[in-house]
Amino acid sequence: MTACLKKKKAIQLKEKKIKPKATLATREKSFYKNYGKPPKAAATALLDPTPSHIKAWALEEIRQQDNAAEVAAALTREEESLEKQKQKIPAALALAAKIPNYYGDGMHVVLWGETPKLCPGCAEEEQVIQAIATENPNITVSENLVGAGSLQDAIRYAANSWFDFNVNPESIKNAEKMGVNRVPTLVITDGEYHKTIKIGGETGIKSLRNDIIDLRKQDIGQVENTR
Repeated sequence: MTACLKKKKAIQLKEKKIKPKATLATREKSFYKNYGKPPKAAATALLDPTPSHIKAWALEEIRQQDNAAEVAAALTREEESLEKQKQKIPAALALAAKIPNYYGDGMHVVLWGETPKLCPGCAEEEQVIQAIATENPNITVSENLVGAGSLQDAIRYAANSWFDFNVNPESIKNAEKMGVNRVPTLVITDGEYHKTIKIGGETGIKSLRNDIIDLRKQDIGQVENTR
């Protein structure tokens, strides 16, 4: 066998030994299966308490504690960020934005807009849907930013505007395909009953809240009428 073939065979054998990285779903199943049980390193150390086994257990404990501390710190930062966002919304607006879960579950609200420089009215609508997003976690809220050059532009815009909903880049052509011929335009979709309404122009929080509730009531009524 030539040196080249030997090398190729060695590489193939090495590749066979490399196990594919477990998916997140597989790791989650393993986590729940072993939840509340001592880690393997602990069992090994307790059954055979050699210095090396005890050290391995100690290192495993430190690693888990570090991971838990990192997650806790990140969770605290996220909670503080969400609290600051809520504080930026006027109290009256926040109060008016709250929708009972019965009417909000499965609802999707999309704002088709542009940056405030191009569309001053869009800035007011962004505050309205921000209130909806903050006060109703069960409602999916997003903005299609017409004329955004790239996803990075849209992400940067959202980050600088303190939004906690997704902002996606869209072209004027795509907006026209969706029947959006002016900005701002709000599109409300009842994901449970698969019905959509469009609201062209600016709308206030009370009006939007009523539109969401009325859409669900109408959908429920239609279902009941077919029984």
